[in-house]
Amino acid sequence: MADLLNDRNMLRRVVNALENRGPSNRNALAGATKATQSPDDEKRFQAWFQALPWHQQFQQQFGEAPDANSPDYNYRAAYRNGVTPTLYEYDKQGGQPTYHWPSVAPNGVPLKAINHPTAWMEDYMRLTGRDPHEGAALNPAQAQQLGKALQMRYSQPNPTTDAGALERQMLINSLLGKP
Repeated sequence: MADLLNDRNMLRRVVNALENRGPSNRNALAGATKATQSPDDEKRFQAWFQALPWHQQFQQQFGEAPDANSPDYNYRAAYRNGVTPTLYEYDKQGGQPTYHWPSVAPNGVPLKAINHPTAWMEDYMRLTGRDPHEGAALNPAQAQQLGKALQMRYSQPNPTTDAGALERQMLINSLLGKP
């Protein structure tokens, strides 16, 4: 029962994010997972966040501290799920790899906003099993799947021009018990 409830809660967050997609809500998916923390949890989170080597690297690179409340990335969900950034060999500063945060926690919790500049890479890696910088060749079916995934990620559904929008809305309504 607990698994079903967890799956249902996750599904509800995804459904809420899909319902809220659009130009003013491009970060809905990451925002959907943000939860209120107790003051003690927030202090622990802030200490963890500020002690990350990524935090220092960010300050050196941009001349200011990163925003723990960024609408582009859910750092608190990363903290709760044990996620930390890792050095990413394809993104270098001064010849040295920089830290990169994953798009999704190991348990499937989305961390990056829909509009995050590197969120598209998650679609590519799921489809090909490779980092886009490694140059995996896509067959026509994979290219079509990636195109659909990117279109869903970056476009606002319009039932009059997007045949899939009506289908997605019907799925959302059925999941939420709406007519």
